Amino acid sequence: MAEVAKNDDDAKSPRSSSVELLNLIEELAQFDRIGVTRLSRHLVFCRQCHRMLRVLERTGFVEQLSDSKEYRLTLRLFEIGCQIANRTTMRDVVAVEIERLAQQVGLTTSVGVLVDDYVLYAGQSRTDELISLNLAAPAVAHR
Repeated sequence: MAEVAKNDDDAKSPRSSSVELLNLIEELAQFDRIGVTRLSRHLVFCRQCHRMLRVLERTGFVEQLSDSKEYRLTLRLFEIGCQIANRTTMRDVVAVEIERLAQQVGLTTSVGVLVDDYVLYAGQSRTDELISLNLAAPAVAHR
């Protein structure tokens, strides 16, 4: 559900408007179509729902249905996600996770993929630890 600003200073800040806009998008994603009044009730603290919907409509993220005047998300967010996915390699995804894991355990961390009978190392994150094992051996599966 949408978040509520903690105090009046938060409600007036530009950051708060940005958060409200993102909350509005997340709330829209919960419905096939929804009117402004109902959407405002779901968001609880969205003073500018109608204005934000109009901005989203002008930028192609939302469309207003002519028969009911309700709003719904378009596929624009999906299109942006596809652009990101198309330029993101497996190595990019792995690098973030390896770094996160290395920070958690405080040790050099590697990720590998099983290819036939061997492990192909996809990435590694080193730490300042003195212990580092680099083993290359065939992968063995026990059945």
